[in-house]
Amino acid sequence: MNIIKMVILRGLTIICASLLLISFASAEINKEHYDKIKDDMTMQQVISILGQPTQMAEFNMLDKKHVIATWKDDGNVIVVQFVNGKVDLRHMTNNKPTSPVTPTSPAT
Repeated sequence: MNIIKMVILRGLTIICASLLLISFASAEINKEHYDKIKDDMTMQQVISILGQPTQMAEFNMLDKKHVIATWKDDGNVIVVQFVNGKVDLRHMTNNKPTSPVTPTSPAT
C-alpha cells in the first residue's frame, strides 16, 4: 500500500511541477504581444501577456516607485516602465540580425 501511495504522490508531483513550468514560461516577444500592452495596465497584467521579465530595475524618484522591466527573446526587446504599479512608457526594438549579404564578384 505504501508503494502505491508513493507512486501516486510522485505522479502528482511531476504533474504539479510541469504545470508550474508551463505557467512561468515566457510568451514569444513580438509585435502582436507588444500591441496588447496598454497604458495604466498593472505589472501582473503585462506579465500575463509577456511572461516573467528577463530583467528588472526598481527605484524611487519624486515620491513615486519606478520599475523598468525588460523582456528579451530572439532579438526582440520590450521595455516597459511602470510608475506606481501602472504602465507609463513602453518601447519595442527588433535586434534580429539580418541575413548576411553575399558579395558578388564583378563581371569579367
